[in-house]
Amino acid sequence: MKRKAAETGRRQEVCPQELSFAMQQLALPMVLASEAIKKGLFAFVQQMGMLAFTELLQAEAEAIVGAKGRHLKGRTHHHWGAASTPLPFGGRQAVVDPMLIA
Repeated sequence: MKRKAAETGRRQEVCPQELSFAMQQLALPMVLASEAIKKGLFAFVQQMGMLAFTELLQAEAEAIVGAKGRHLKGRTHHHWGAASTPLPFGGRQAVVDPMLIA
């Protein structure tokens, strides 16, 4: 009579290819989720950075020129004009919308 491996207490050997395939199937969703989280977090950080930068430019313009829409005697600077200039931000060239600052 032949004994099964479980009866003799021996381990059944698993084929390395089967184990490799199983590990790939388990790891793939984790890798995809990790990439999605990384991209989402990076986009969120960039969006918050651009908002902070825009607010900084608005506050600086108000400090130099004064409050927008208020008439001040002796004003030498104005809120006129806008130029879109690419700035390095987050490893890329980002253009700040001049209409958001004005």
